Amino acid sequence: MPRKPATTSATLSDVAKAAGVSIATASMVLNPTERTAKVSDERTALVKAAAERLGYVANYHARAMHLGRAETLGFALDYGVAGQQADDEPMGVGYFHHLTMGIETETHFVGYNLALIGPGVEERAVDRGVHQLQQRRLDALIVPAVLSSVRLHKLIGEQPDLPIVLIEHDGASAFPVVHYDEAAGVRTAVEHLASLGHRELLWLGPADPGPLARAGMFDQAVRGAGVAGSQLTFSIPEPRYHRSSIINGATAALTQRLRQPRTFTGIVCYNDFTAVGAYAALLSAGISIPRQMSVVGFDDFFAAYVHPRLTTVSHMLVRMGRRAAELALEMADGPAARARLKGYRDVLVPELVRRDSTAPSPMP
Repeated sequence: MPRKPATTSATLSDVAKAAGVSIATASMVLNPTERTAKVSDERTALVKAAAERLGYVANYHARAMHLGRAETLGFALDYGVAGQQADDEPMGVGYFHHLTMGIETETHFVGYNLALIGPGVEERAVDRGVHQLQQRRLDALIVPAVLSSVRLHKLIGEQPDLPIVLIEHDGASAFPVVHYDEAAGVRTAVEHLASLGHRELLWLGPADPGPLARAGMFDQAVRGAGVAGSQLTFSIPEPRYHRSSIINGATAALTQRLRQPRTFTGIVCYNDFTAVGAYAALLSAGISIPRQMSVVGFDDFFAAYVHPRLTTVSHMLVRMGRRAAELALEMADGPAARARLKGYRDVLVPELVRRDSTAPSPMP
């Protein structure tokens, strides 16, 4: 018998009657809960076949009321301004994209929906997400603190019992946090170059308060590895934090530095955009990568697509997104789960992705 179109008005009662089961049994099969396992495989097959044949479409709102949850996680994308054209060049695009990939993978796997929440005209994304939690339109909210323009201390101080997971939040928090060991990432890059015989390294990055944290980590890493290190920083031209601003700033700074005598044979870059700028300067100076100069990036957004393919430290963003979604789904179970996860921190260890931009030092 041909399947009816999706516009059919078939009800749960119609499906139950066609399958020869009770409405309760049909509901358990078509609206899965922990009780669904009690239904035999035979009856489950009958109900699903009847639903397919009749073109039955479950009522989402009825299911949400029945289960007492929305089966939706929120992700606060605090990016841009409502009503204004989206900018296609900010550094944060890749960051949000990879986190979203990880969160969506996990939510899709368990049958949940993912709501991307941007800023409104009067509220930032986090505030909108909190309100949707309070309205029970979401079961939990994920907030990437590192790029949020919202001051999270207010959220943390006033809403400590909400099902919220923070990503890369440095401060104290009652909410569970998924973090990343940046110092270990920088150390891994330095140790990789040191293992290849490089005895003097250059740090290349923006001269801004945020990036300076990684620069300090570089100083500690070179001391720990027993190699020499120096820093080359550059001002970020307007518009700030755009990909082209980072790339052009890195290119200009390194181009000027290469006009001077040099003894460094490896460059550790603040991020992959910085590495692209370094590539341009080295190419213009006729310096071969990696035969004459090794380069390591940070983030791994697009490092596999430049030439030579960039060795870089993975920011583990997809994995962080998946882990944040796992914690959010746990918190959605209720107050007991939220109490169990209070103050929990999961710190991921970075991985060095070795490609073609690093090689043994050309110096004896």
